[in-house]
Amino acid sequence: MSLAGTFLIISILYMSMSYYFYLWAKKYNKIGQIMKLWPLGFFFICCSVLFSELYILSTVPLQTNLEYFFSFFVVFDCFYTDKQKIKEETRDAKEQERGLGSILRMNVFQLVVAAPILSIHFMPGASWITLADLFGFALALVGIYIQYISNMELLKNEKDILICNGKLRSFCRYPNALGEVIFWLSIYMLAIGSVNGYMSIYGPLVLIIILLKIVLPKEDTRLENKYNQFKDYKSSSWMLFPKLK
Repeated sequence: MSLAGTFLIISILYMSMSYYFYLWAKKYNKIGQIMKLWPLGFFFICCSVLFSELYILSTVPLQTNLEYFFSFFVVFDCFYTDKQKIKEETRDAKEQERGLGSILRMNVFQLVVAAPILSIHFMPGASWITLADLFGFALALVGIYIQYISNMELLKNEKDILICNGKLRSFCRYPNALGEVIFWLSIYMLAIGSVNGYMSIYGPLVLIIILLKIVLPKEDTRLENKYNQFKDYKSSSWMLFPKLK
């Protein structure tokens, strides 16, 4: 099957899964659980791509293991945070409501971000592991570790108090987002060895642009309206990428 055909089938299957998950969440009043589709979605895409091809290159297990680890880590963190009832900020009930349209837009966004995964599986290059692959694998672990430390800082914080003094948050306001960007850039590094794999850079770039132009500015505005001290913190910190001194 062609790349386009496989991509179409994966897209239809994933959006169908998201639709039924949405119906389940709405029926049992669990709309707040919808965001767990973010890590589960990448896990589903990775599994679908992996089992759509019979051959496996040496770089595929690296990428696949990273995807599995990333997905399990984020899902576990979501459940653990919910269990402890400690969050970075308390969402209003209105903000928790997510319509089907927003979920489908998130699905499309994920399918675009996952472009390096498709490159690794459908446009294979060298069948051996290179130094770039090992560096990308190590960089992915760094990204996941940054997310882990960021969440631990939140768990140590008092409930309903804005964090502005964590070690990671002294470098940027959203270290969780930074960790995820680093992770997807590392997956792109694994894809560079594929035929025309460098073209899949649009996946991580779309993620960075959406974060910088839409998601994080919206979060800045919300936090600024909620916390008086956030305005001063905002003026003295960097949104995503820390300034290198």
